[in-house]
Amino acid sequence: MKSRQLKKKLLKDLSLNDWEVRLSKYLSIPPSQLINPLITLLYNPEPIIKWRAVNRWALKQLNFLPPNEKIQTLKKDLHKVELFDQFNLRYVPISDIANTFFKYERCE
Repeated sequence: MKSRQLKKKLLKDLSLNDWEVRLSKYLSIPPSQLINPLITLLYNPEPIIKWRAVNRWALKQLNFLPPNEKIQTLKKDLHKVELFDQFNLRYVPISDIANTFFKYERCE
């Protein structure tokens, strides 16, 4: 499945109330194929979609870490990745992404 198709399917599933159940079908997809569509969903205007995408990415990548280490590891990993915002033609500061994590952490 191409990245664009995967992103459309992920967006649809992340928008639904039973998103966690629906995303279980993506467990068989290698993380290398799943990470780009999930990261691009950070640019979605809906904050809950951003949080769910990050949440799923974190669970996929950091499955075996204790909860208190997951956020720290995720922040370190994101700091290494230069996220480019295609729409505003600028690099997205890690603080903007971190604020999204923490603001909606208790939403779910």
